[in-house]
Amino acid sequence: GDNVTFAAIQVFSDLTLCQIAVDFTSALTSESVCPSESSVPPGEMDVYTAKCDSDGFARVSILVYDMQLSPVLNETLPSACPQATDASPVVGHYKYKIPCSSYCASNLPVCTPGQTVLLPNEVENLPAANREFASTIGIPEGTSAISLELVVSKSDSCDSNQFFFRVGEHYMEVGSDFAPGTFSYASSPIILPMLIETINSTSSRFTLLISSSYYSSNNRLVWGMKTDSGGCLSLSDVKYTSTCECVAEAVLESPASGLSPPAIDVLETSGDNVTFAAIQVFSDLTLCQIAVDFTSALTSESVCPSESSVPPGEMDVYTAKCDSDGFARVSILVYDMQLSPVLNETLPSACPQATDASPVVGHYKYKIPCSSYCASNLPVCTPGQTVLLPNEVENLPAANREFASTIGIPEGTSAISLELVVSKSDSCDSNQFFFRVGEHYMEVGSDFAPGTFSYASSPIILPMLIETINSTSSRFTLLISSSYYSSNNRLVWGMKTDSGGCLSLSDVKYTSTCECVAEAVLESPASGLSPPAIDVLETSGDNVTFA
Repeated sequence: GDNVTFAAIQVFSDLTLCQIAVDFTSALTSESVCPSESSVPPGEMDVYTAKCDSDGFARVSILVYDMQLSPVLNETLPSACPQATDASPVVGHYKYKIPCSSYCASNLPVCTPGQTVLLPNEVENLPAANREFASTIGIPEGTSAISLELVVSKSDSCDSNQFFFRVGEHYMEVGSDFAPGTFSYASSPIILPMLIETINSTSSRFTLLISSSYYSSNNRLVWGMKTDSGGCLSLSDVKYTSTCECVAEAVLESPASGLSPPAIDVLETSGDNVTFAAIQVFSDLTLCQIAVDFTSALTSESVCPSESSVPPGEMDVYTAKCDSDGFARVSILVYDMQLSPVLNETLPSACPQATDASPVVGHYKYKIPCSSYCASNLPVCTPGQTVLLPNEVENLPAANREFASTIGIPEGTSAISLELVVSKSDSCDSNQFFFRVGEHYMEVGSDFAPGTFSYASSPIILPMLIETINSTSSRFTLLISSSYYSSNNRLVWGMKTDSGGCLSLSDVKYTSTCECVAEAVLESPASGLSPPAIDVLETSGDNVTFA
């Protein structure tokens, strides 16, 4: 009855306009205000709250400033608004009144942890007319991620080579052809997890996973597509799905000082059990031994598996039984002579006992909540698709001697493409650099250029693309097959040098190639051939190409 909350939308052009101002009486101060935005693309600008007048209406005016539109208006503007100039004339002044008599609240569904919600979709099929299109999704409270699914088609007459997905204020460039192998993210400020399914030569189905960091403070998400010329793209079959938040984090109970990043990553919870990964975050060196103490979900007994010679990164995945109070207790013990101080305390009986050569230098006790159900949020890998995976690796400074990260692999993935830029500092005098994949290390040369790589002392050789950016930086793309994944469908990767202060990593991207199994079956004679005499190269619904 007193206030109205509304969103202002740039619907005046499919181009970015110079400036738009919104004039109304503020519900907070009861004074006239006129907030404005510059360089406004199509779509929702912001959300505002206006005070209602005594007659039961809120008055809102929208003013459009631009040199691209006409005619120019010569009228007196509200004093609180930006005044017109020759470079920024007013070409539109739209006056609205909004009724305040009835109470209207959000009709979004409630997001319950562990659930998935199909959201209302007001986007109909869109013709290939505009250069830029934008729409807004209202986000239910407690949403951890939005899945946006749509079919994008390119017209035969389209000669544009630049296409962008828009998420909030960010634009992600995609290639000129809508096919998994032709996407380029080099000039993009963001990389989002994405499923890509080719429908035909001009159409592909995209599924983007958009995390909560891209929502506005009002729980609204603006998304869209942009090209450099009109008449190119049409959108259809748009669908939004909300993944409801499920927070399950390990809480460090002792010692009081925390670790950053934490040494436990919670992967899945239920009311009875917790599945988690233990991570060596204690040093950028290889440590003597690390043990993990917990109650086994399989036997309900205390267990304490350990690993020796533990490099940085994820060690293994374990499943612990929850206690009667709704928490699983996990302790991590660190044994090494390189770290200090040495702890003199009684250790769990199931764990390795300390020795002079392997003293205990860390004992970290965690509790993990079991009350909420949290499942893996990895996308499903369907044969023939390509998946752009979530990436939690930010740009890394050249401080550590070894860095490691873990990729969760969707079920059915045949290979992972790992792309990153590696830069060597000017002061670096190291001549040994290694890529790490699982437990294996692949040595590379001292200079980051295609002709200088040496694999002679390496136990593995991976398919690799190398692109020289400048004298100290190169872009690497490694193709990593499923034989390097762990039994839990997780892949540890990293880089290592023989001295610190050498390498920095940036622009990290993971892409999953989904398995597509097509093998020739020998029908007769009954006995098979090894190896087979037919190699299937490519299949479609109508034809098969084979050697």
